[in-house]
Order: sequence, then structure tokens, then C-alpha cells
Amino acid sequence: MRHLRHALGAIPGDTALERLAAVALLLFAAASFSSNTADHDLWGHIQYGRDFLRRGILAVEPYSYTAAGQPWIEHEWGAEVVFALLYDGLGAPGLLAFKILLGTLATGLVVRLAWETSRSMAAVATVSVPAILGLFCWFGTRPQVLTHAFFALTLYVVHRGRQGRRGLALLLPLAMAVWVNVHAGFVAGLGTLALAACVETVLARRGTRTPPYHLMLALAGCASATLLSPYGPGYLLKVMPTTVMARPNIVEWQPLTPSAIAAFPPHAAVPLLVALAVAALVVTRASRDPLEIVLLAVTAALALRHLRHAPFFLLTCVWALPHHLATLGRPAVPLARRGLVTAAVVGLLATVRVAQAVGSLDHLTVKAGAFPIGAVRFMEHEGITGNVAVDFNWGSYLIGKCYPRCRVSIDGRYEAAYPPAIYAMSGALTAGSPGWDRLLSEYPTDVALLDARRAGATRLATAPGWTLVYRDPVAALFVRDRPRFQRVIDSYGRRPASAPLADGMFP
Repeated sequence: MRHLRHALGAIPGDTALERLAAVALLLFAAASFSSNTADHDLWGHIQYGRDFLRRGILAVEPYSYTAAGQPWIEHEWGAEVVFALLYDGLGAPGLLAFKILLGTLATGLVVRLAWETSRSMAAVATVSVPAILGLFCWFGTRPQVLTHAFFALTLYVVHRGRQGRRGLALLLPLAMAVWVNVHAGFVAGLGTLALAACVETVLARRGTRTPPYHLMLALAGCASATLLSPYGPGYLLKVMPTTVMARPNIVEWQPLTPSAIAAFPPHAAVPLLVALAVAALVVTRASRDPLEIVLLAVTAALALRHLRHAPFFLLTCVWALPHHLATLGRPAVPLARRGLVTAAVVGLLATVRVAQAVGSLDHLTVKAGAFPIGAVRFMEHEGITGNVAVDFNWGSYLIGKCYPRCRVSIDGRYEAAYPPAIYAMSGALTAGSPGWDRLLSEYPTDVALLDARRAGATRLATAPGWTLVYRDPVAALFVRDRPRFQRVIDSYGRRPASAPLADGMFP
């Protein structure tokens, strides 16, 4: 813990301006991580956390009508308990402060290591600024923020062990005991530690390193810590398949493509830093470290294959690249001038980011274009309840707003709670593709809440036995033609209700 408390401590040979730049860089990171758009699954996370606190770990699925009674392994249960406690105790500011703290801590750990090895805040900032711009979107109000912080801690401990501080490796099994209960990303920690142990073992056999017994012991301890999950000794084997399975219809599990960058420009940080890494390692005058190369290559491959893995690569870049960049052109620019320019540029960026964050730290914004805000308000006002066939991205929203009055067909837990057939039928219903009505006919569905911009809503509008009672540019709400809904059908069947679209506040 001493090393964490002194993450911004002085480094021999630095200057006051470089220390100021380091503070500005972390302020830039904190302000960037303060983005306050509510995540699609936040409603579900808080509902699950509350229920875990009240009833203990739930072993079967209770929130849907399509998978009711199915075994449910919730790898994020610990994070959801934390989210529920934070929100119920401190509201939205508590959730925002938590993710800002984790993001800044993760960045601070790798920035500290980069500053030590490069002795140049200019080099650190050159890598860190684009990395932070690529990272901030992955530090939402989601359990995965804990994985990113633990990953940075793993890099920190591995690096310190190479400096002779091997006792710090004892932190990793303790961290893993928490990590394994808050997010399935703990597998990335095991993989990183295993890669480090393998590379260090090879180097030891060549006589350039001492045997990494501390890493082997830490790896064994971390593997043992996975037994501490409430889901039993086989938890690791149950989670592993989910880390490699395809999720073709979930954006963040898609590969990095030009279209993905066009849709969200911060994703460009990954190819930018891939190019910078290749160039830096080619022209560097520093020694090329095999472990750095291996971790950069593996995390880059993961980031290019799945957008969601980008944080691993970006954090690794901040740790590994600055000391190579610092070897280029150092004699040409005096230290004081570099420090002044770096402090000025990073300070300006931090000022802009802080100005953007002011006024957004007391609430979480619910984007009207991303959620069926008006449709759910209509359901609540008209007393519409029952089993609701819902768009995949809206399931958690409906759980948080309407459970237990309503149960959903699908939500963001995906493979953790639902058989693949349910996910396929749900996707077909939303898209209006062949077999679009199977979910409605094979499961006891009372209500359908569909994306009004997709073909499924158009098909259901002309299907017998269903009546459109609400529609806005985002959502279309249908009820089955049954006596229980007759009052709503009589009132809105000929002229569906609608409402003006406006962003809301969580919840």
C-alpha cells in the first residue's frame, strides 16, 4: 500500500514542472472518467445487488419468463452489491465517484511506472493522452471498471517484482479473491500473470533474470482464490467459455473496424497506439524487453479482435511505451523546456475536461434515443403488467423500472442466464427476420416493447392478435388482445399514445 499512496511521489531527476504535468495528467484522466451517461445494464445491476443483499446469492433466474428457473451464475454479483450500496447510500454521485476513483487509480499506477522508467513526462503524456481518450468510454457505471483497475494493479506488481520488490506479489492472491467475485475479467489477470511467469522463466534459463518463483507462487495463489466464489470450486471452468464465445450482435464484442471508429472516434486510440508501439520498438535506443513485447502483442490482438478488450492494450501501452519514446531526440530539447511545454499542454487539456465535467457529477443521464423512457412511463401510468418481450438492450432497464410487476424475455446478462435459443429468438423478433414471431408464440408473452426503428415493430403492427397502444421515435408498445388490456386497447388502439422525447435522469 505504501507504493500506492506515493504514486505521485518525486522521482530522482524530475522537475517541479514535470510533477505539475503529472498532476494535470491525472486530473485530465479523472475528468475524462466522469462521463455521466447511464449504461444500459445499470438498472439491472442495482436491482440484482439489492436482491443479493436481501436474499443472498440467487442460484436460479428470477427476472424473466423465458428462462425462469434456469441456473444463473452471476459473475458480477459482488460489483452489483457495491453498486446497490453506493446508489442507495449516496445516489448517482456515489456511483460516479466510484468509477472516477477506479479509473484514476488504474491510470495513476501505470503512469507512475512509466514516469519512473522514462524520466520524461513528455513521453508519458504522448502515450497517456490518447490512451485516456480511448479508455474513458470503458469506465462507465459497469462492473468491468473493477477489472481494469485490477489489471493495472497486476502490471504494477509484476513490474515491481522485476525491480526486486517481490513481496508485493502477495497482493495479487488477495486482490484475486475480490476480483473473482466482482467480474469475470479476472481471467485476464490470471492470463497476464501466467504470461509474465512464462517469459521470466525463459529469461531466467538464459541467465538474464532470476527465476520468478514469486510469480509462480502468486499464480498458484490466484488460481486458488478462484475457489472462493460462492458458485463453487468449478467456477473458473464455468466462466472460461464465456471469455471466448462469439457475441455477434453485441457491439462491444465486435472487431475494431473503420466503421466502428467512424461511429465512435475515440476507438481510433487503439490503431494509433498500435502504430506508435511498432514505431517505438523499431527505433528505440533502449533495450527491448521481451515481457513488454509479449504483453503489447497479446493485448493488441485482443483489442483488435474485440472492442471491449481495448482497455488492456491501452493500459499496457502507458506502462510499456514511454521509456522507448524518451530515448528519441532527448538531447535536442532541454529538460526545462520539455517540462514547461508538457505542463502547459496537459494543463490545458485538463482544464477543458474539468470544465466539461462541471455540472454533470450530481446525476446520471438517461439518453432518450437509447431507452424506451416514454413507453415505460406509459406502462406505469396505464398499469400495464405481465410478461414483456423486450429488445435485448432494454431488458435491464425494464427490470429496474418494472420488476416484479413485469418479467422480461431477455436482458444484458445474455449467456449467464439465457439459453442461446432465447437470445436468437429475441434477435429475430427485434429485426423482423425469419422466425420473428417464435418468441411470442412459444412463450406466454403479454406485452411487446420493441425498437420502433426496426422491422420487428413494423411486422407486429400488422400481426393479428396484437394492438399498438404507444409509439414514439424510439419505442413501440404492443399488448396482446386480451380482456385484461381491453381498456387500454379501447383508449389507444385507434390512435396510439406518444410523448415528446427528452433525456432523463437515472433511475
